[in-house]
Amino acid sequence: MAVIAFGPSLASAQVWVEGIVAVVGEGAPGVDSNSRSASVILLSDVELRARMRLLRERPGRPHVGALPRGLLRATLTELVGETLIEREAIRVGMGRVSSDARAEALRALYDLAGGEESLRVLTRALEISDEEIRRIALRRARVAAFLQSNLGDETVTEEELRRVYDSAQHPFLGQSFEDARELLRVWLSRDRIARSIAAWVTSLAERSSIRYPTELRPEGVASDGSDLNAEE
Repeated sequence: MAVIAFGPSLASAQVWVEGIVAVVGEGAPGVDSNSRSASVILLSDVELRARMRLLRERPGRPHVGALPRGLLRATLTELVGETLIEREAIRVGMGRVSSDARAEALRALYDLAGGEESLRVLTRALEISDEEIRRIALRRARVAAFLQSNLGDETVTEEELRRVYDSAQHPFLGQSFEDARELLRVWLSRDRIARSIAAWVTSLAERSSIRYPTELRPEGVASDGSDLNAEE
């Protein structure tokens, strides 16, 4: 049961809701993400995503026991990033996505969990509805559409490939340049995309309110979302 205690304004509202591990944005929490109300992330959301990742390693055999604290922290960080990007997508008018985009996001969720049937085994075990899975897919579709529209050119040139290959700072040691070329191109492209996404999340987090009402929060982050390691 939720108990919400409002201060002098919505911007200073304190939210105490059992099961909430993060509140993103100002104002009163809303069921659906939008730029005018706060978005909440539940412990059950974090645990579901973490169990999906574990399921990929053991398709059809869901992990229903306790989850490692480090995995929960990393998963919460991932979900906060998704939520920040989804809210920005909605704010700039990119909240509507096509049915094809939703279907693609749903397929990506199946892949994350080791396949459609594998995910269904998990959702049955945890009594997760199909509607909840579709809601997750919608959020990820919005995130994908926003990133596709806003990420820069991720093309990797031949000069970059040769420079990185010669540096030996890559996972393809022992392979010739010709054998490693395309693998290295994919690896560099994914790394560049990951860095771009991280930069977006950092930028959005700096101008958003993020509150963590429990002890579960990213490493080095205070309950109000501030960096505990930042210099005064």
